[in-house]
Amino acid sequence: MQSEYFPSQMPIPADALERPAWTLPVGACDAHMHVFGPPARYPADAAARYTCPPASLADYRRVVAVLGLQRAVFVQPSFYGTDNLCLLDALAQTPNARGVVMIGAGVSLAQLSEWHAVGVRGLRVDLFRLAAIGRTLEEIKVEVLAKCELAARLGWSVDLYVPGGIACGLADSFGALPCPLSFAHMGYLGVDQVPDAQCAAFLDAVESGPVWFKLSGLYRYGPGRGQARAEYLAKQLIARVPQRLLWGSDWPHVMDKPQDPGAILNALYQHCGGDARLLARILVDNPAMLYGW
Repeated sequence: MQSEYFPSQMPIPADALERPAWTLPVGACDAHMHVFGPPARYPADAAARYTCPPASLADYRRVVAVLGLQRAVFVQPSFYGTDNLCLLDALAQTPNARGVVMIGAGVSLAQLSEWHAVGVRGLRVDLFRLAAIGRTLEEIKVEVLAKCELAARLGWSVDLYVPGGIACGLADSFGALPCPLSFAHMGYLGVDQVPDAQCAAFLDAVESGPVWFKLSGLYRYGPGRGQARAEYLAKQLIARVPQRLLWGSDWPHVMDKPQDPGAILNALYQHCGGDARLLARILVDNPAMLYGW
């Protein structure tokens, strides 16, 4: 049964968005957003924690037309669990998109290969959910490695939705990864539960393996100290690993108040100091490399 804990709100209309401070490069990509559809066709997972957002693929297309984005990565939301039908239907309607799916036990390599043909390029693992059901860090490492081994067979990556403390606990596994591993929302490394020293050690470890970060969801870190830590972390990542950074709007911003994707894009511009080559790397070159454009 769909949860009512977080009633979703209408996203900010496209014509009310803040405009980008610069002309986006050709092929600019939103590497982290979610698609939703009519509940009658796409029912919520039994463990969904929010109501279906009143946000359609047509709404998103209006957003990217205003902002000048040309490519997108549809990331399976926890709202649908491992039922990827909405995402797959959206991919079939969107030539310049890629997808990141969530899978359960029993999905065959043949099935995943069929999804590859329509644009799927990654597996998402919800470590918040695994932690909530009591999985230990060692059990989580086993799960992540298994997904990485499967993704490697397809030339895909694995995308983690993960608490900051668990993200730090995975750092000693980076050298053994068989495929790229990306951290959505910068791995939630800036939240108060992650000590500064532990966060710094994690950043030092990212050079040892194919680890990517999505500069997305900074608004999730909260006001005050949380936001300051998010800003600091984004700038640290840009300075340390610009070749493995992606940007994402996180549209339509579930479980929070509506956010302005134009303002989020302009925050990236500020973090990069307006450097056009760096912005093109994050928005065009890096996602093209990871997702196969």
